[in-house]
Amino acid sequence: MGTRLVLFLGLWLSHFGHPLHAQSAPDQEAIEKTILTLFDGMRQADSTLILSVMHPEMSLQTVVVNPQGEVVLRSTPLEAFIQAAGGTREDVWDEQISGLVVLQDGPLSTVWMDYEFYRNDEFSHCGVNTMNLVLQEEGWKIISIVDTRRRDGCDTASVEK
Repeated sequence: MGTRLVLFLGLWLSHFGHPLHAQSAPDQEAIEKTILTLFDGMRQADSTLILSVMHPEMSLQTVVVNPQGEVVLRSTPLEAFIQAAGGTREDVWDEQISGLVVLQDGPLSTVWMDYEFYRNDEFSHCGVNTMNLVLQEEGWKIISIVDTRRRDGCDTASVEK
């Protein structure tokens, strides 16, 4: 009887002990919609739309290689990003993404995507975005973005402009 009890408890704990794993499928469509809303807001220079998908404690960082060949991590304050991406400007910021990969564990999601960035119709740079999102009562919110930026090795032919 002791073995059966241990087996029963083990099965019970594996089923009920981790409720975050019990979700039937990743919420990929809602996560992708959150990310696309960010880029729509950037294209429209709409700070309200941008803020609608951001967590108030969101962080933004860029990994770049400086002219000396050193890898540098640059942080951008959220307020500065909102002012630049959602403020009044004459040019259109158009970030075209591809190769979206969504991973999810309950209320946490990590998304990887390639991107090409255009100012108006002029190519600026490319790289990779990684985003972390958290599920809140009002939906998925972006809690961090880390990107790379480069001009070499970009496949600008993948996006028709």
